[in-house]
Amino acid sequence: MASYLAGDIGGTNTRLKLLKLNNMEDFHQPLVGGRRASEINEVVLLEKTYVSSAFPHLVEAVKLFIEEAAAAGHERPLVGCVGIAGPVDNNSCLITNVDWPLLVGSEMAVAL
Repeated sequence: MASYLAGDIGGTNTRLKLLKLNNMEDFHQPLVGGRRASEINEVVLLEKTYVSSAFPHLVEAVKLFIEEAAAAGHERPLVGCVGIAGPVDNNSCLITNVDWPLLVGSEMAVAL
């Protein structure tokens, strides 16, 4: 089953998870009535928290996470999505509280 990356990106910490769904049928079902991710058979394969300022760019943190996941025997995530601390405009964000350049989604997709 394909895995995916989810992240919570802030100026202090970058929290990343590698997850998978055991049943892809669940993926297409809407979340109704406050169903939790665990109720749709989601499994956390790996979870890491990094200090954001330890990296020159978010891409470097994600690359390290993917390398650590591979070292632990996990496949490369098929897709990824992150929540980010800062305003997003035109698929770009200047994150608050960390000295990173403008994060441009299309450039990050190519780099990763």
